[in-house]
Amino acid sequence: MFKATVAALTGALILGAAVPALAKDKTIAVSWKTFQEERWKTDEAAIKAAVTAAGNKYVSTDAQGSAEKRKSMC
Repeated sequence: MFKATVAALTGALILGAAVPALAKDKTIAVSWKTFQEERWKTDEAAIKAAVTAAGNKYVSTDAQGSAEKRKSMC
């Protein structure tokens, strides 16, 4: 499920970069299941760079492993 979400987000970011007029001034929100692994910090930096480069705002939250928190952040 997470890999599919990341793939969808990556596709959306690529599309946003390809069509900047449609992608500007959006807020892209990511709810991380947990933010304890170093990998997620690296991934977040790359996502944030792509989002802001496309003229959008990046927002992230750490659900701390709670499905309820993730659901409420959507």
